[in-house]
Amino acid sequence: MKKTTSVALKIGDWTYHPQTLVVRFREGTRLGEEVDLEKKCRTYVETLHLIWEVEKKSWATGEVIVDLIRILDVLLHPQAALGLSGERGLLPGGNELRKLIAKNIRRWKQSATPKVDFPARA
Repeated sequence: MKKTTSVALKIGDWTYHPQTLVVRFREGTRLGEEVDLEKKCRTYVETLHLIWEVEKKSWATGEVIVDLIRILDVLLHPQAALGLSGERGLLPGGNELRKLIAKNIRRWKQSATPKVDFPARA
């Protein structure tokens, strides 16, 4: 049986599409931005530059930027994977990047604290 590495993720209005290695922003029916992770986020500096580019957009509220940072952090772990000075090199491309992202998403989902509602005491 073939193991799949396709794991989608949505944070706020940003959605990761594993088939194309793209993160898309969609607010209602309006598509605001499409980020190709292979082309725009291979290094720590490229990832920061992308965030600054999006921040300049008229539709980019504080919440939109925070959600972008969160989804990039879950998918790429840019500080850990690349280091602040980029000394660790480039993130892999293609299927290797897809596998890395799938692993990061699984790890993130496993570490997320589930919300539990406790009944009120009588």
